[in-house]
Amino acid sequence: MLRGYNLHVPPARDYPLGRFTHKRDERDNAVGYQKAAMVFHLLRQEVGDKAFWSALKQLVAQYRGRYAEWRDLERLFVEAAGRDLRWFFAQWIEQAGAPELSLGAAVARPAAGRPGEAFHLTATVVQTGDVFRLPVPLVIRMNDGREETVPVQVSAAENAVTVTLPAKPTDIELDPNATVMRRMPRHAMPPVLNHYVTDPRRSVIAAFADPPKGAHPFHEVLKRIESQDGQKPPEERTAIVATADGALLPREGSVLVLAGPESRPALDSLLRPHCGGHVRLHDAGVTLEGTAYEGSGTAALISCHRRDQPGSVVTLLYAATPEAAATVSRLLFFYGWNSYVMFKDGAAVARGEWAATRDRTEVFFDAENVVR
Repeated sequence: MLRGYNLHVPPARDYPLGRFTHKRDERDNAVGYQKAAMVFHLLRQEVGDKAFWSALKQLVAQYRGRYAEWRDLERLFVEAAGRDLRWFFAQWIEQAGAPELSLGAAVARPAAGRPGEAFHLTATVVQTGDVFRLPVPLVIRMNDGREETVPVQVSAAENAVTVTLPAKPTDIELDPNATVMRRMPRHAMPPVLNHYVTDPRRSVIAAFADPPKGAHPFHEVLKRIESQDGQKPPEERTAIVATADGALLPREGSVLVLAGPESRPALDSLLRPHCGGHVRLHDAGVTLEGTAYEGSGTAALISCHRRDQPGSVVTLLYAATPEAAATVSRLLFFYGWNSYVMFKDGAAVARGEWAATRDRTEVFFDAENVVR
């Protein structure tokens, strides 16, 4: 849900949840359903389980068969919680956006009188942009393998955290389980096809050849992209390049490469700077993370972060034969949330995501300043 919101709702196109009425596109879906779900999760944390479920039961009892508005929900939750929640609904329903969170410096010091047994940790949670009020979980890892989750109430641009731990802390990670509504940089999420779809600058490299009889199925992908771009101004339309010129990518933006074996030599040098050792193309098929997928029915959809353009991706749709491309071409955008999908005779046989960049900070150890 967080990835959907961050990819489909850039800050310039965001709007308050209270203005959502129905889904027209993926932006509306991300605000009206995905952000709304995260906001209800935050509301449950704010009022507690008992008040949360009591308010929902009252919502059904009082509004079954008719419309309820956000102010009606606010009244029910205020009654169930027994306290004012105006700030919550003003922030999450009436205001657009989400917090931008990061970790500042973290320092650990030994506790006085307990050498090697207890440590005091101080850290900072930083907000940039608009300041929000919300709980943020920090996961602290210690040198004995233990972890401790510390909930931090964030309400300022800089929020100090102090905690005593039973072992020496090594690093801190901010919200690793994605439980908080927040902004995430595009380059910090696993690269997927939807990075390409939502990039304002896009190109397609047509690195395939038509078979002796008929047209290659990849032409259907090109037609679909051109059709989707029909209503856009010229500067926002996808650039279609006939082939990779000297194995170089277009200067900016995300790139979709539609390719067959005839382009393999050029593809190797084009992909290696961005995909590293994740993928290798060869005569018999594709090797992905050390596993070989071979045969005439082999096809692959693989997305990698573009190293020279943070936030953009290089996505390869590769088919060993035109026949292998047929089903995959029709269902291409169905696989928008995978970093890689391997196909055999049109069926997905393996899929997954590359590891995301973690918002993790190493703890600096100050052994000279003992905390009393």
